Amino acid sequence: MRLLKLTFAGIGPFPGEHTIDFESAEDSGLFLLEGPTGSGKSTIIDAITFALFNDVAGEKDSSKDRIRSDFCAPSDASFVRLTFSVPRGTYVVERTPQFLKPGNKSATPGKATLWRVDSESGVLEPVATKSNQVGAEMSQLLPLKKEQFLQTVVLPQGKFNTFLSAESGEREKVLRTIFGTEIYTLIIEKLKQQAHEYQKQIDASGASLVSAYESLQESISALKLNQPVPELETPDLGALKQYASPLLFSGSLDNLQAELAAHVQQLEDSVEKYSIAANEKMDTAKVRQDEATSAHEAGKRLVKLLKQREEAISHREALASQSTEIEKQRRSLQLAHRAELVQKALTREQRAETKQRTASEESKKKQTAWNQFFSSATGKKLTSLRPMVVARDEENLIELEPLSATVSCPETAEQLAGSGYLEQIAESLLTAKQVESEVASLEKQIKQAEVENGQQLDSLKELEAKLKQLPDQLTKAKELRESLTQQSSQVQALELTVDKLQEVEKLFKELGSTQTREAKAEKQFKTAEAALVEADAQKKLAQTIWEEGAAARLAKELDEGAPCPVCGSKAHPSPAEGQADSWEEDTYKAAQERLDKALAEWNQRKTELDTAKAQEAELRARIGERKAADTLTLLSEAQENLTRAHRAKEQLPEAEATQSRLEEASQKLATQISQLRGLSQAQTRKVKALTAQKETATKALSAWLSPFSKVSEAQKSLNQATEALSEYRKAEANQKQAENSLAEAQAESRSELLESPFKTTEEAQAARLTASKLTELEEAIKTYDADLAKTLGVLESEEIMALPKDITPPDLAELAEATQNAQKQYQETSSLAGTVVTLTQQAKQNTDRFQERFQELADYYKQNQELLRVSALAQGRGSENDESTSLSTYVLLSRLEDILAHANPILSQISGGRYQLARTHKESRQQSRSAGLGLEIIDHQTGHQRSTKTLSGGEGFYTSLSLALALSSVVTSEAGGINIETMFIDEGFGTLSPEYLDQVISELHKLSKGGTTIGLISHVKELQERIADRITIRTNMDGHSTLKVSF
Repeated sequence: MRLLKLTFAGIGPFPGEHTIDFESAEDSGLFLLEGPTGSGKSTIIDAITFALFNDVAGEKDSSKDRIRSDFCAPSDASFVRLTFSVPRGTYVVERTPQFLKPGNKSATPGKATLWRVDSESGVLEPVATKSNQVGAEMSQLLPLKKEQFLQTVVLPQGKFNTFLSAESGEREKVLRTIFGTEIYTLIIEKLKQQAHEYQKQIDASGASLVSAYESLQESISALKLNQPVPELETPDLGALKQYASPLLFSGSLDNLQAELAAHVQQLEDSVEKYSIAANEKMDTAKVRQDEATSAHEAGKRLVKLLKQREEAISHREALASQSTEIEKQRRSLQLAHRAELVQKALTREQRAETKQRTASEESKKKQTAWNQFFSSATGKKLTSLRPMVVARDEENLIELEPLSATVSCPETAEQLAGSGYLEQIAESLLTAKQVESEVASLEKQIKQAEVENGQQLDSLKELEAKLKQLPDQLTKAKELRESLTQQSSQVQALELTVDKLQEVEKLFKELGSTQTREAKAEKQFKTAEAALVEADAQKKLAQTIWEEGAAARLAKELDEGAPCPVCGSKAHPSPAEGQADSWEEDTYKAAQERLDKALAEWNQRKTELDTAKAQEAELRARIGERKAADTLTLLSEAQENLTRAHRAKEQLPEAEATQSRLEEASQKLATQISQLRGLSQAQTRKVKALTAQKETATKALSAWLSPFSKVSEAQKSLNQATEALSEYRKAEANQKQAENSLAEAQAESRSELLESPFKTTEEAQAARLTASKLTELEEAIKTYDADLAKTLGVLESEEIMALPKDITPPDLAELAEATQNAQKQYQETSSLAGTVVTLTQQAKQNTDRFQERFQELADYYKQNQELLRVSALAQGRGSENDESTSLSTYVLLSRLEDILAHANPILSQISGGRYQLARTHKESRQQSRSAGLGLEIIDHQTGHQRSTKTLSGGEGFYTSLSLALALSSVVTSEAGGINIETMFIDEGFGTLSPEYLDQVISELHKLSKGGTTIGLISHVKELQERIADRITIRTNMDGHSTLKVSF
């Protein structure tokens, strides 16, 4: 994978937008990322990590909140855009971080977009536009996890300095952190826990097995106490006792289960005989009980039937003596019912005759009323009207014309009732009402037209008055527009003047700030310079002391007979004397570190001071001979003039619009006045036409209505006539219906009498009975018939018909005693059988439980034998683990071997073939607690293998650098052989002497020629002199940073 271009804005200490084109550094293959501590070098790595993995570099608890720059305003954008290439093509990924705007309760969500770059056209083709989609696509493009990426792209130099000189235990921690092998330690702990849980389960299962055997013993003992028959064989538990011991499982389990099953079956067969014998004894007692109970019930049933037969015969004889009287009552009741039917028919005839008389009288009364209305003055006035229709002339004026085929005027009331005259008059009155409504509508239209005409004349006067005022207003508007136009034309010139004066004012302010920074920078530079002189003196003193004790330290480590690591001789006749304390080396290293820090601080303060002086000189050159007070005065005047010009420019459109509105209003008023005059004349003509229509309709209606004055009066007379005629016709219909009903009732009464057993109505009246007498006879006959039917039903039943005439009743007391004895015997045998069945079931359950516990224990042994073996191997115990090495240590040994296999070729190149790293079981002549994780250096010049702590600072750095580069290769190969073509190496170069620094840089150049672009993260001054391509980061006075790319 190769990083091609990085663009970001609003990230970390960088509020502005910056672009780093990594392709431009590919020619040299090596560039420097330098800047003061805290300036934002790590932010570059954060930006790359955020773009690829939506996360930041660092430990797992690192927060993404640091992505959004604190120097950004709420509206400023924050984004990272990274162009990179992988085997599948070139892609561009852009992300914006989530952040909370001031005053908001919820955060603004982050966004992400992924494009693919077309290889021919260079066009960006969208691949994903949502964060979750981009994450899924990136995981396919980059099979590296974030941790692997950081281990391969940003080499952890600091960790490998520690790693190189650490003891085995510390080295184990470093390897576990880098490779994340905590999982193997967790596996070991999990296996230990499972083995422990297994043993606990074995103990619990063994106790359950013993408990099951004891429960089985108790159930067999209880069964022996309830033996149903003496001759049964007693169940024996002796054969099962040997299987109740968990120690039995320490051997082979192949035949134990089959043997146990055979013994259990033998025991269950013996127990089952108890249950069978008890049930057989109970069944025999049940048969005897059922026979005695059946005999007793049959005896009771026979006694009951004999009694029923005797009672029924006696009751039948009593009913026979009442039969003559009952038949007489039955005949009397039948005649009474028939007489009632005749009486009902006569009653209906009488009612019909009464209704007929009443209807005839009402008909005559209504006829008289109708004749009186016809002869009245109202009737004569109504019959004087003639049917008519409405017609209109050519001017739409109303005329009333008679119908062409009208009904002749009736001369009598009968003629009026039988003709359609009234219906035609009703239709004519409806027409008259329409004409009357039209006249009312015309009156309303006339009034509305007169009102509208008056309003139009008022509006006309008002518009004419407004039109006279417009010329003066229009003149004033034109004068205002011309004045504003002249003022607004000066805006551009005034803006240029203000801009120039503001730029000069800004230069004066910057000059003041720069002078303040320069004074502060000069003071800090002098302090740093004094600290550098002091640190250099301390370092030289510590180096002198350390070099004087070097021979003594080497002599102290010599063993008699062992070769000297310097000359190789096994004889040591004159070893150096003196102190060989380890504090001398520590003091020297501490002094060197203080010198490095003091030098870095001096470089930084020197750069800040030079920058401030250069900025002051530049500002003075730009200001020239101007004075601050004069500039402020001129700026204030120009700003006031510009404000007035802007205000005039803002008011000009409104003034132009006002003038335009007044001109349009003048034209519009003239048009409206002309239109209103035309409308007023039209309204006048309309009033005249409507008045003519009204007068013509009024005259025609009055002529037709005479002798009535109003339509409503004529309508009232018509309603009276219609009501009187309706009542007359209704009375005639009611009379005819009553006559028909009377004829039907008379025919029905005659028919009913002929069909009855009576010759006259008098005979029918004599046969009638009162309602109470009828009810009494009906109840008596019903009771007799029901009693007789019940008695005959008893005597004719199958059971009584089957009884012999002469039979002796059984002795029920004797039968009851026999039944009680049989029930008692059955209850005793049933109770015994229930107890035996319960005990046999308990024995069977306990037997099953014993077998289940045995099987559980056997299964635990079979299933977990391999677990115990694996657990012992993982913990480094047991005969199969020859080296007594735990699983986690074995995995780390494998990783360390891989690292050394990749590191030694690099180390050999850098050291000129002198050094090689080797794994050892011992460090500093003491057994390491993490066996095999020790490191020693093989010195091919001396032929000896010694501690890595004997390496000098520069040797230690390039040795640890070899380890760091090796780690990159190992992690890359574990991630599927991904080719990493861009990487960063972090710090550590300050420990190298100039000679070694050149050598390391040379080797890194060799690596870069293989196609890998390497970025060195450092603020060491010597690197700036040796590497031309660089990214320089600087921090401004307000704390934000900027960067400059030089390649």
